[in-house]
Amino acid sequence: MLIKQLAATSTIAFSAALVLVLAISGCDGGENLPAVNYESAPLFLSTPLSNPAAVLEGQTFAYNIQVSGRPAPILSISGAPAWLSLTGNTLTGTPGPQDAGAFLTVTLTASNGVMPMAQQLLNLQVIGAGTLKWSFAAADTIFSSPALAPDGTIYVGTADTRLYAFNPDGTLKWSYSTGYFITSSPTVGPDGTIYVGSADTFLHAVKPDGTLLWKSPLTGFVISSPSLAADGTVYVGTSGNLFYSISPAGLVNWSHPMGGAVVSTAALANGFIYVGSGDKQLYTFNSAGSVVWTFMTGATIKSSPAVAADGSIIFGSQDGSLRCLDAAGGLRWAYATGGMVDSSPTIAADGTIYVGSADKKLHAVNPDGTPKWSYLTGDTVWSSATITTDGTIYFGSNDKNLYALDAGGNLKWKYSTANWVRSSPAVAPDGTVYVGSHDKSFYALYGANGSLANSPWPKFRANAANTGRR
Repeated sequence: MLIKQLAATSTIAFSAALVLVLAISGCDGGENLPAVNYESAPLFLSTPLSNPAAVLEGQTFAYNIQVSGRPAPILSISGAPAWLSLTGNTLTGTPGPQDAGAFLTVTLTASNGVMPMAQQLLNLQVIGAGTLKWSFAAADTIFSSPALAPDGTIYVGTADTRLYAFNPDGTLKWSYSTGYFITSSPTVGPDGTIYVGSADTFLHAVKPDGTLLWKSPLTGFVISSPSLAADGTVYVGTSGNLFYSISPAGLVNWSHPMGGAVVSTAALANGFIYVGSGDKQLYTFNSAGSVVWTFMTGATIKSSPAVAADGSIIFGSQDGSLRCLDAAGGLRWAYATGGMVDSSPTIAADGTIYVGSADKKLHAVNPDGTPKWSYLTGDTVWSSATITTDGTIYFGSNDKNLYALDAGGNLKWKYSTANWVRSSPAVAPDGTVYVGSHDKSFYALYGANGSLANSPWPKFRANAANTGRR
């Protein structure tokens, strides 16, 4: 009897549980329970990095759009120029030179049938190559050529006695005073140490935070720029007719008397040190300080040598010629310009050599010393050319302009300053062009021509860090 009662009780309990489950699942007509709403209106989750966003002509712009909503929203655009299109969730396009200067407002709309629709306004400003990005006013002229560190810091010396360090956005990180004018271009070591000469007769080694590491007393103004060997040895010349080798600790390893002031900056290649002098000679030293050979020209050598892929040494002289020597010091060829050559030659990937002259021209010379083309400016070209990955050549002139030419010698653009541009430009990985002027300002310009070329000697001092080493 007890067993029958338990069985009946269990059956009733099971039946009640089944009814509850069916009620919850709606099978018993549970229409009165609240329905779950699986729809939601669109919402933009992505935000443009800047407003307006700067879009450089010739470079691809891309904005990845993130949007929420259920069902999945559909994106559309209005107000977009012909070069800009929406592909999936990415707004992308490449403006051309004809688009430079335009200010655009593009409307992005997301809709999925659930109101309200979402909209986002995207403001775009198309920047032309050669447009000013930022500038810094120093207290005196800037002859020094900038050096770039791997972290993007830009270093440049000025006649106001200071070595300046800038962030890529133009904010000043620090300045370091040597006490007298600087025409020397800084060099950046692999540990971040910055080396720069000064007319205070010292070579300065400055830490990345702008404090002094050491300074080495030398004889004469240090107008020449320091060159940095792989072992940390620094080579530099002075107005005191001396050329020095300095240890990584700032001690003089050796010095060699020259017959004139050393304004030329040394090139390090082939296991040797090549440097010009006011005594009209190009010197070749070994690391121990012995002279291996010399080559006599007809006038003072202020031009700094460049070294070609085959080991040839190429340099200018105030006698008006650009010369190419073999590794043993023999003359391969001489190319005559119409004026003194104080500009330092640079070498493109195809072997073309670019050099400025007092004849107001930038000369393009074939690897065999024959003329390729020349470009006439309004005054002496002392600045050295800088070559980019797309073959663009940047250089300054005493006619107060920074020029950008294509590989055929045609003008792409120029930027006018208020005085001579003797500083040699540097190019950052993002294409920004940095250069100083005798108008006392340091300039950062938008560039649309790639980064520094991968060539034997693409700029003054050979590379972005200005080590003078190949």
